[in-house]
Amino acid sequence: MTSWLHMDERWWASRTGSPYLTSGCRSVADAAGSMLRPHQHNWDAWTRVAQKATRIRILSCSTLDAVLVATGAVDAFDAGSDTHRLMDIAAAVVLVGASGGVVLDAFGRPVEFDTDLTRRWSGIVAATPELGEELRALIAEA
Repeated sequence: MTSWLHMDERWWASRTGSPYLTSGCRSVADAAGSMLRPHQHNWDAWTRVAQKATRIRILSCSTLDAVLVATGAVDAFDAGSDTHRLMDIAAAVVLVGASGGVVLDAFGRPVEFDTDLTRRWSGIVAATPELGEELRALIAEA
């Protein structure tokens, strides 16, 4: 479950089902994305994604942006920030996965559930596996 305390809204899913559906978008060129603001270490990757996507939103909160992907409001989230902690993406793994999307690390690291809160991922949250893989390729370009 993800909860927006300020608005008293909640979104939930289980591994076996979700009341939500992603947009089904399969291509960055057709995608409306949401990204954390760029930093020097991911400027090039951020720019590649921003230039290829149809629309970009830059007012991000990892947990709420994952909800936007799960509900079909946006098609994808992030662009190689390498800042997400497990508590930022744990609910997204279940919610987005059950809604038809994926949560991937841009650099191929598995998203593992453990107690090490110092670990970081570059969590791509995407409406479809195809969109997630295209984003991963754009972000990983040298």
